[in-house]
Amino acid sequence: MKNQRVSVLISSLKPHEEVDMIKVDELVYEFELGAKLMNPIVVARDVMVILDGHHRVAAYAKRGKKKISAIFVDYFADTVEVSLRRPKLMTQILKEIVVMRALLGKRFPRKTTRHKISISH
Repeated sequence: MKNQRVSVLISSLKPHEEVDMIKVDELVYEFELGAKLMNPIVVARDVMVILDGHHRVAAYAKRGKKKISAIFVDYFADTVEVSLRRPKLMTQILKEIVVMRALLGKRFPRKTTRHKISISH
């Protein structure tokens, strides 16, 4: 199945990591200078959890944007892998924990997880 870009409401998205506000402000500045969003964010389809693009979403929201370009993926499919960027933080992470924390609003520190997604074009 080919993944297509769609426009999603920022208010419907559930982040699972915090953001670095300095990075967000840098992105806001770039967008104000005319930079375009080159890569869509990646979202777990059924639960609306942001897998990639937390800073881009925060920058769009800070600029008052209501929607952002996204690609939806089936988070629990074998084509999506998740690993730790901070192995000392936890020894094991499960996809269910990422979803649970996002749904409960209990975000991980920024850059805690890394998602590797195989998307067919």
